[in-house]
Order: sequence, then structure tokens, then C-alpha cells
Amino acid sequence: MKRLLLLLSLSPSLSHAWEDTELLNYIMKTNPVMQSHQLVVDEFQGSKGWIERIEKGSSFVARVTAGGSEFTEASKTVFGGINISIPLSTESERRERALKQLSRATASDDMKSRILADVAKLRQMEAELEGSNIQIKFWRDKLEWTKKRLQEGYAKQSDLWNIGQKINASKATITKLLINIKTQQHILSRFAGDQWEIALAYLKDQGKLWS
Repeated sequence: MKRLLLLLSLSPSLSHAWEDTELLNYIMKTNPVMQSHQLVVDEFQGSKGWIERIEKGSSFVARVTAGGSEFTEASKTVFGGINISIPLSTESERRERALKQLSRATASDDMKSRILADVAKLRQMEAELEGSNIQIKFWRDKLEWTKKRLQEGYAKQSDLWNIGQKINASKATITKLLINIKTQQHILSRFAGDQWEIALAYLKDQGKLWS
């Protein structure tokens, strides 16, 4: 009972303990899917200078052909040298790069939509919890007032019973919401991949995202 009362005393500040935008930015930075998309885009940027393009495109080559010619009796002819291929930025390369960037942007929008949908669920639960806290406080105050009225002969014992039922119903609602909020916090934090524990602590107002 004491544990529940402690949670109730802290719960009204839940919806102010974390910021939607800050959490979204952190998850988009740490999400493994988004990291993979960014890696693909970065890897496809290509070389920025001529020297780097030549280094990456150059290779040693040697060729051996069987048989001689009318000028030589050698059974084999050996050619050696360097084969240089300079991969220039072509229209097809620019198109493929644009497609990869578009793929990342699309994935980013999809990920943001999923995250914001779960953020909305958590915010709704927090709002319902605050409403339930206000409601149970009202019924408790009314219970005390009704007790005094009963002592003065202006209320009935059944009035106390009815208010007690409403208080118990509010307690059950609050307990359910606390469990659902905890579950939703875990669901949302898992978007952060390996950094999910940091995101979860932030949602519980027990730590910061950026250290």
C-alpha cells in the first residue's frame, strides 16, 4: 500500500519527465536499422579526389599467351604492366546514389512514424494516469467529508460504501495504468538498439540521453 501511494505521489510529473523531440532524435541516432541505411549511403559516396579514384581503380596486370610467332620461336609470350581504371562519376552513379538516399529517407519516415505512434500511446497512458490521480484524490476528500456528515447525522453508511467502491475502482485503474506504462516504456526504448537501457532510464526520469 505504501509503495502504491508513493507511486501515486510521483506519477503526476510523469508526462513532464521527458521530451518527445529529444527522445526521437536519440532513437534515430542509435537505431540499428537507421545506422545501416546511413552506412550504405556513406559507403556509396565514392572517392572525392582524382588521387583516391586512381588508387582505388588501379591494379597490376600480367598476361601470358601460348605459342610464338613468325618472328620468334618462343612458345610463350609474356606481357606485363599496369591497368588503370578511373571510375568517374557518371549519370547512372548519381542516379543510384539518389536512390539510396531516397531509400534512407523513406526508412527514416517510416521509423519516425512508428516511434511517434508509440510515443502517443505512452503520452495517452500518462494523461489517463494523471486523470485517475485527480479522480482518486477527489473521492478520498469526499470520503472524509462524508464521514463528518455521517457523524453529524446528515449522511448514510451506504454513502461511505459507495465512495469506497469508487476509490477501489480508481486504485485498480491506476495499478493497471502503471503496468501498461512500464510495458510501453520498454517497447519504446527498444527502438534505441544497444542503447535501450539509456532510453529506458530517460523515460523513467532516472538519467539523461546525452552524456
